[in-house]
Amino acid sequence: MTNTKIRTATAFGLITIVVVMSCGDNVGPENGGIANFAIAPVFASGNAGLVPVTAARITATQQSTGLVVTDSVFDLAGQDSIDVGLVVPVVDPGEIFLVHLTLIGLANDTVFRGGPIEVPADGGDTPVTVPLTYSGVGADADSVVVITTAPTLFTGSSFTFQALTYDGDTVVTGTPIAWSSLDSLGTPIAWSSLDSLRATVPDNAVGQVLAAGRRGNARIVAELLTGPADTGLVLVQPAPSAAIIPLGNNQSGEVVLSLFNSIVVQILGSDGLGVQNAVVRFAGDGTFFPDTGVTDTDGNTQTVWSLGPMAGAQTATATVDDQA
Repeated sequence: MTNTKIRTATAFGLITIVVVMSCGDNVGPENGGIANFAIAPVFASGNAGLVPVTAARITATQQSTGLVVTDSVFDLAGQDSIDVGLVVPVVDPGEIFLVHLTLIGLANDTVFRGGPIEVPADGGDTPVTVPLTYSGVGADADSVVVITTAPTLFTGSSFTFQALTYDGDTVVTGTPIAWSSLDSLGTPIAWSSLDSLRATVPDNAVGQVLAAGRRGNARIVAELLTGPADTGLVLVQPAPSAAIIPLGNNQSGEVVLSLFNSIVVQILGSDGLGVQNAVVRFAGDGTFFPDTGVTDTDGNTQTVWSLGPMAGAQTATATVDDQA
């Protein structure tokens, strides 16, 4: 029996099978008759590492006879490589094997499969590529939809998107398969940012988005391992750092009556530009209508100030919430 090695980890590395030829005319081990071949899994999705794998199953069938010469399962749980030994009878060094490779997940189900691939017994150390496609929960889904709307994010804050996958002909009539979550038995959804200077996704298994330093809309993609994808948007801005009063300051009026001009407050970020969707709360002497406002695209919001009953100088304050 000859040792070989299966390597896993994120890319699941190279799987090598060493085939020891059986005794036969001029092909037995006593004549130096040892052939070997190698197979290298290649995943159709670059996000295959999202799916935990606990075991690998390798099946090799002799093409000429249909005889299954090996059907072996190897435990991969918690390991990035293991040593295995396979002995496969070979009569002719030119034989062709049909090789299937499947990877098994946490629920003891097949999560990736590849083959049959034709592999010559005398293939040597050059690996034969085995394309692997996802076949676990949600593999039949034909669409994914981002179902949450992100608020405006200030630099350093975060938000978690959610998505739903469907297996119907359209999103509207499709049947929900699973929510995206940390549930290893759910449909795997890979999250990424197309605008990493504005927002990043620290863990592509989770839809959590972290606002970066550049202002603007960031496109956040939810993608299935089988290809369908959808995109959500999040507006990223610097946190409010200053407030000015473009209109309405230093007015005079009669007590208990409204001032002639509205009070306009502009909220600015650290880049000196207006901050959109900031929540501003007004308080002070008298009353304000409304007492809460949301800034527009220029960072402005306004209120009508009705003075209090006491004559003399009166004041108003505008306080910005942390986030809209």
